[in-house]
Amino acid sequence: MTAGPVTGSTPPERRAPRRLGFSQTLGRWDVKVSPYLYISPFFVLF
Repeated sequence: MTAGPVTGSTPPERRAPRRLGFSQTLGRWDVKVSPYLYISPFFVLF
């Protein structure tokens, strides 16, 4: 009789990190920078 592989003894495989597309990267940049762009005219005039 042969025993099958034990599922709990082997570590799970790690996935490779997903690369973000240009539009997703641009969206993140827009969300982080746009508030500063909206407020900056106030500070320039002040």
